Amino acid sequence: MSLTELVREAEWRGEELLPELLKIVHGYDWSSKPQMQSWMVNDLYVRRLGGLCKVLGAKRVCEVGTMYGSSAIGLSLGATRVDSYDIDQHNFACLRVAKDRNINLLDLKDKDDFLNICYPSYDFIFFDVDDHDGIQERKFHDKLVELGYVGYVAYDDVLKMRTFWDGIKQTKLLVNWHGESGFGLVDYNSLHLTKEQKEDVENSLPSKKDAEAVLGVEIVEAVKGPHPISEVLNRVQNKN
Repeated sequence: MSLTELVREAEWRGEELLPELLKIVHGYDWSSKPQMQSWMVNDLYVRRLGGLCKVLGAKRVCEVGTMYGSSAIGLSLGATRVDSYDIDQHNFACLRVAKDRNINLLDLKDKDDFLNICYPSYDFIFFDVDDHDGIQERKFHDKLVELGYVGYVAYDDVLKMRTFWDGIKQTKLLVNWHGESGFGLVDYNSLHLTKEQKEDVENSLPSKKDAEAVLGVEIVEAVKGPHPISEVLNRVQNKN
């Protein structure tokens, strides 16, 4: 399934989740943060996060950046368990919802403590931390690459950090789920190949001379998505 197909399916499934979301909106006391009721209904990405989890079959989900809890609640519409991390969990608008929806509010010691989370144990990750300047996001992205994470990751407010977003080499898609700030989905499965795919790459590698002649363009297209380009180029040089 392509990212475009995944997004379309998630949007459809998200609308199916609206009745369940409305029960949460009207069934709990939101007096500590009354804006939450309108946020959860009007911000489409809330229920679409749940739709993504449904389509992906994600059971255990990680969120980095809890804030008031609307996105954690959205994720809980489609996942069995949501682990939501933040430095300050006192902002969560309704602790009873967290308990009823199996949302675990977990503390981070400092702004870089998210680097110590065991990401490979999660089926899906949503990363949404202040100040949306791309610095923390780059650290997080590099950590996923280092760990060899296999799965999908969503980033909020990517249009506020275009340098970071444009620098992601994995298959990605920008969608209008959160207004003008931008919502990005990245396929980290594209870091890996099956054994059969690796054999296909080995058999189709051009010589170094041919690779230099086309500046690597055909190599990039031939292995688009699943294979790290740097490794491919190293193989080309070794083969020659």
